[in-house]
Amino acid sequence: MINKNIKNLWLCLACMLSVAYVSAQETILTSPFMASHYGVAIQGACIYSETWNNLPEGELTPMGIYQMEQGDGYEIKPFLINSAVYSNGGGAFIGNNFWFVWKQRDPTGQVTLCQREKFDLTTGKRENLGVCTNDLMATSAGTAVDPTTGDVYGIFWDSENMSSRELGIIDYPNGTRTTIATISQALYALCCDKTGQLYAVTQSGKLVKVDKTDGMLTEVGNTGIKPNMMQAAAIDTYTNKMYWTAIYKNSNGKDEAGLYEVDLATAQATKLASYPNLDEFSALRILAPKAKDDAPAPATDLTAAFSKAETNGTFSFRLPTESFAGTAISGVLSYEVSIDGESKATGNADAGKEVKVDVSTSTGMHSFSVVVSNAVGNSPAASVRKYTGYDKPLPPTGVKLTIDEANNKAHLSWTAPVVGENDGYIDTENLTYNIVRHPDEKELNNITATSLDDELTPATAMMYSYDVTAVNHSHKGKAATSNAVMYGNGYEVPWTEKFDNASSLNMFTIVDANNDGSTWGWSRFKTKAVTYTYNDKNAADDWLITPPIALKAGKKYKLTFDEHVTNSEYPEKLEIKYGNGLDYAAYTEVMSKTTFTNADFETKTIYFTPTTDGNYHIGFHACSDANNGLLYLDNLVLDVEPAATAPAAVDDVKASAAEYGANPVTISFKAPQKTINGSMLQSIEKIEVKVKNGDVIKNFESPAPGELLSCNDENATKGMNSYIITAYNESGAGKRVEVSAFVGNDTPSAPLNITASGNEDGTLKLSWTAPEKGKNGGYINKSQLSYSAYTVDDEGYANLYEENIKGNSVSLAGLDNTGEQRFEFFGVQAVNKDGESDIMPSNSVIMGDAYTLPFADSFANGELAYGIWYSDRTGANGFALNDMTSADNDGGCISFQAAEAKAIASFCSGKIALNGCNSPVLTFDYYCNPGSEDILLAEINRAYIDTTVVKTINFTQETGVAGWRHVVVSLQQFKSAPYIQLVFLSQIAKADNAVMIDNIKIENNPELSVNDIMVDAAKDKNVYDIVGRRQKSTGLHNGIYIKGGKKIVVK
Repeated sequence: MINKNIKNLWLCLACMLSVAYVSAQETILTSPFMASHYGVAIQGACIYSETWNNLPEGELTPMGIYQMEQGDGYEIKPFLINSAVYSNGGGAFIGNNFWFVWKQRDPTGQVTLCQREKFDLTTGKRENLGVCTNDLMATSAGTAVDPTTGDVYGIFWDSENMSSRELGIIDYPNGTRTTIATISQALYALCCDKTGQLYAVTQSGKLVKVDKTDGMLTEVGNTGIKPNMMQAAAIDTYTNKMYWTAIYKNSNGKDEAGLYEVDLATAQATKLASYPNLDEFSALRILAPKAKDDAPAPATDLTAAFSKAETNGTFSFRLPTESFAGTAISGVLSYEVSIDGESKATGNADAGKEVKVDVSTSTGMHSFSVVVSNAVGNSPAASVRKYTGYDKPLPPTGVKLTIDEANNKAHLSWTAPVVGENDGYIDTENLTYNIVRHPDEKELNNITATSLDDELTPATAMMYSYDVTAVNHSHKGKAATSNAVMYGNGYEVPWTEKFDNASSLNMFTIVDANNDGSTWGWSRFKTKAVTYTYNDKNAADDWLITPPIALKAGKKYKLTFDEHVTNSEYPEKLEIKYGNGLDYAAYTEVMSKTTFTNADFETKTIYFTPTTDGNYHIGFHACSDANNGLLYLDNLVLDVEPAATAPAAVDDVKASAAEYGANPVTISFKAPQKTINGSMLQSIEKIEVKVKNGDVIKNFESPAPGELLSCNDENATKGMNSYIITAYNESGAGKRVEVSAFVGNDTPSAPLNITASGNEDGTLKLSWTAPEKGKNGGYINKSQLSYSAYTVDDEGYANLYEENIKGNSVSLAGLDNTGEQRFEFFGVQAVNKDGESDIMPSNSVIMGDAYTLPFADSFANGELAYGIWYSDRTGANGFALNDMTSADNDGGCISFQAAEAKAIASFCSGKIALNGCNSPVLTFDYYCNPGSEDILLAEINRAYIDTTVVKTINFTQETGVAGWRHVVVSLQQFKSAPYIQLVFLSQIAKADNAVMIDNIKIENNPELSVNDIMVDAAKDKNVYDIVGRRQKSTGLHNGIYIKGGKKIVVK
């Protein structure tokens, strides 16, 4: 699955040759499930869940090992949680360890790096084993442990290029693997039974046996489930049942996931549980029973007791009175107490007795466990985790910020924590606090109170917030963040907001006045904009309030914005007011309640004039009726409306960075020659060039009208730099012009000319052209680009096929090219160290089993005989079924009737397999209007490799009367093609003219293919001359004719 929402996954690598390291959360470890004769227990490495898409900001993705137990309905529950357990390169459970490969890009974005990892499943300890070769990276099939040998088999990519799949054996501890054989198709859910037999599922849902010696596949049967994304499976060696966490498309084309039991003899798949969050697993194992039936059950009532921050305490537990199988036991039992896996005490006591043991530890989290034994054997270990010593405090609560603007002072208050992160001891009397102010990152440490007053320095308005971290005897907890409050001077005009990203709203105040949860938010649907979303019960009462903007009394201001609604059936209402502060109830109306019905963006303009100087906010008040649609706003612009006699805008404005995107930015332009009302300018006082919302770069004093001017910004920052250019005369500021330039290396724009084409062996390749510029028009180093290729499903979602591609093409191997024919397309994305482009789609191609010979369609009764026929066109009409006429009186043909002159349309078949036949022949009928100047071409597309015109019919050159005519074309030159497509291409000279085609057939006919004469199939008893004109069967003149698919000679 291509998931752009998974957070905090990419490693930060110092360099390619160094050992990679990632800072991940502390491991959360729970007790493992225990399998018994009552039911199966499963552990699996989960790499994705839809619930992870909407995690709170800063919260790490809870990847890790999860458990499913039969007695719990196979509900997915956490076992070992750590964001570093990202086994997207495959992994395996070996003993008490989980070994895996983590695939990521390095900081330059140039290559894909793989890193070996190991997690101890008893302690949760992580061991980073460093960068490894890419051929250790498993495909979507994953790996399987052979219980007879301990070998770990897997389907792996062959190299960094990931050009083919290989069956091999991986040695995770030593970071090596062997290759057994090349696998010709994509496999999923590799697993191994108790005899050492490998199984897997194909992309079409077939369960297959995989030969461990040569990789040959033997079909068992059809599971009925066509997997996509990464899959995992395991076989219970006690029952030989296969368990499979499958993800697939359901009958409605929607993604679905669940746990299935698969019969290894028949391939029948039975759903055991549904996983609506599309939980994706890379590896599974079936947990073996942890004890013999007559051994003791685990101890109960475990307690680790320590006073305050002491590290000396007691560990108590109660000995069992039942066996592991649930039968009664009595008498003396033995026990062994361990801390963090190290034995600390042993002893004996009667069954059912409570035992207390004195223990000593160090500060930190510890696992206290006890194993009980009798003559039969040991119980499973029972354990409890306890933090001893001073714990890290939980974050403070109720962190609240207020700002006294009159006195430039912030007041911050909070409530102290009373519990530790690990439920350990907190010295609440001696907590201190470290505080960080945003956005300037000022630090205020060792605060002992639960409130703070902070002096602020006035500047351009910014959104302020504070992080508060509690400290417990040097043990720091996590920070809690206050509410954000706007403070500072108003923005200068011109002020603009384009809502290019979600962070654009950080400077706005959003008020859900009716508290119905439906309010303003950022949206990228159709366009990047701010959107009010309707409520099905409540009318809108929601405010979008701008940051403060400095306005002058008596100045006329012009506000423009773009708006549109869902469609005219769902009108939206908006009013606009402005005022000081955030009390919108006191604002002055500048646009009364207005109803919008336009489904496309339109620009609105309003004017207003403040009566006093000040910092003003503009409030956009959504007040639509309930249960309507969406209201979009974009491109807010506020500026002074200049006087008519002020200078017009400067001309020929350009801003560009130096070579390779470096400083300086050069801004050039031509001084205006006219005023805004069109009069000739007599003089210009100055032309000001300034950074938008920043400093003046240069004032050109008294320039001549029309003079060419330029200046440099030597201090441009990386990213987009915007500049405002304004000319002044005695009437004041003229019309402003804004120009921008991107500095530094830009994120790439999308690649161009994405083309899916064919290879001689029938496979496909994807090619493209590198982008010339970045997304923002900036510099990109094309030599440092890599590319990601995607398959695109029928809902338009991109699924990663291959990444880190160098060059401008990739072979598309291992795709599912079976089943009913269907349209598919692909996508390509450009990548560099600064980011990723959009994914651009390719042309569509037809996948599936090719139609076999004879291929015949007469469109009887106006219906198609094959599922794939399609028409492209340049005008209003294309080819369509026609049930009004036909060449063979079966009530159907296809026709193209043009709505305009010189219209062009094509009619294309699906894939047709010639299967190497020696004498392939195309025959068809067409309706001829001699002299009409229409043109009809028959073309053969050879497996998306090339297209050849095999027949040209120019109606201008045709003679005789109008009527049906018959054509035969030898296709012998294509007999070795993997498959072909038949294409009819027609251009109509005049509106309302029509071209009609009927009785299309491709067949193997040795007698007719000896030359390119026009012939028909054997069953057609009509007579044709050698140019394809139908003749009367009696009274034929001397010559060569075709009847019943054979040549006849009349003498």
